[in-house]
Amino acid sequence: MKQERSNQLSNTLFYKVSIILVVSIIIVGSTLDYLVNQSELEEYYNDMIESNKPLINVVNERLQRVPQIQWQKEISYINSASKLSISLFEMTELAGDKNILVDLSKGKLVSLYGKNDGLSLYKMIDNSSLVLEVEILDYPITKIRRWIPLLFYSILILVIYLLSRPFAKQLLKLKNAAQKIGEGDFSTRLSMTKSSTLYPIADAFDTMTEEIETLIHRQRDLTNGVSHELRTPLARLKFAFEELETQSKNKELINNINGMRGDVIELEKLIDEMLLYAQANQIKKVEKKEIMILELIDDLIAGIDEDKIEIIKKIDADINLQTMVYVGERLLFRALSNILRNSISFCKNQCKVEVLIIKENLVIKIIDDGPGIDSKIINRIFEPFVKVDSINRKSGYGLGLAIAHNIIKKHDGDVRVKNLNPHGACFSIEIPLN
Repeated sequence: MKQERSNQLSNTLFYKVSIILVVSIIIVGSTLDYLVNQSELEEYYNDMIESNKPLINVVNERLQRVPQIQWQKEISYINSASKLSISLFEMTELAGDKNILVDLSKGKLVSLYGKNDGLSLYKMIDNSSLVLEVEILDYPITKIRRWIPLLFYSILILVIYLLSRPFAKQLLKLKNAAQKIGEGDFSTRLSMTKSSTLYPIADAFDTMTEEIETLIHRQRDLTNGVSHELRTPLARLKFAFEELETQSKNKELINNINGMRGDVIELEKLIDEMLLYAQANQIKKVEKKEIMILELIDDLIAGIDEDKIEIIKKIDADINLQTMVYVGERLLFRALSNILRNSISFCKNQCKVEVLIIKENLVIKIIDDGPGIDSKIINRIFEPFVKVDSINRKSGYGLGLAIAHNIIKKHDGDVRVKNLNPHGACFSIEIPLN
């Protein structure tokens, strides 16, 4: 679930960057293209005006030779004979600003954009109120040329996509590998080909991961070896305490022996916690099965032997005897038990267990009425050997929450903690139902 969200975010980021890059190139290219075209068109317009002045003068002279009533007929003849596009209309029909009208009335030649975005030339016929329009048919930017920029940018977009997509996939692969290592899978390798753009980074990444995996294995072997080796002398000490106790009648000595026996038991518990923490880190795949949620919660609460603290159970209306969750039963029970026992150790009067389903996820909230967690360590509460001091709390080893955190992560879930107002803390465990 988290991996899918991460991939979606990565794809979204890739497309955003690609779109921004393409749009930027299009804007810059279009601006440069516009500036170049404007310069070329201005020069072209000037040339066309100069080259068409004789034509307009010839038409004007021909119209002067015939009566005005025949001008329209003469224009039609000129168009059919020369295949030109010449029009004749009243000056009042010409839409334009006052400056244009003034220039026309003074006999000046005026150039304007006409229909089809083409250039047209206008001139008032001598001794009349009629305006002659000559449309320049050989406008340089033809329909084919107008498609050239669009075709160019389309090819550019395709090239950028084809070049950047493999690079983006390599970055995504690198990110996913780093995420797996963060989750404890140190066997992850990138193994990119030498032709890959990120091969030097991938090669250094694989070397680093291999060294980390070696160090982690050595640390685990050391922890397991020391823990197992400690059991033998501790067992001998316990046997020696039993012998001393049976042979001695000195009450003070017997009290000292009982105290030492308690220390040995505490050491054994610490060793068990360390071994369990190491085992939780070594889990690569949880063997899951379907279990009933209500049965899991009932067993969890029943396993707590605490008379002074009231445990309140609150189950969402959507959860019934047939509501199942797909988990590793023994591991999840241990994780929830660790969190619940931790909360109870800080309780004053009661601890609440809320169970609900939110968006296909099982959510379990464990809420205590204790003093809350010190803000200095609340962000490190799931790290190993981080202990919270409290007057009401018995001594612990700082491994229970770290074990729970690792187990829940192996279930593709998440666990968070926050302080409540005015007091207390809330642990929120979220696990996918399927």
